[in-house]
Amino acid sequence: MNNKIKIAISFFALCQTMILLIDKLQGTSMYNQLLKNLCNKLIKLLEKEIDQFYTVLNKDSEQYFHKTTEMIETMVDVIENKDLDIFINLLKDYRNGEVMILPDNKHQKIASQLERV
Repeated sequence: MNNKIKIAISFFALCQTMILLIDKLQGTSMYNQLLKNLCNKLIKLLEKEIDQFYTVLNKDSEQYFHKTTEMIETMVDVIENKDLDIFINLLKDYRNGEVMILPDNKHQKIASQLERV
């Protein structure tokens, strides 16, 4: 998948995440009538764009889109429920190559090797 497609998919996953965040904002003291009206307009626009985007996705792109959405939703959850500084440092370490993410099969292999030690 080329970089432009990844950026487009990430953008639309971010749109879904914005809708999620707006839902969480409702009921707070900062969610006044003006913000509510603006958010409702934004949600309608975002949902329309997302619907149109889904119509042009092929199966592989759709899987990537769902994974990206899940990643962003997970990040939102971590930001809400964990120490933000730790989360930012983890992302920086990952970007700098100081943290490695392994597929499950490699993780299990390493864990079994460590158990023998």
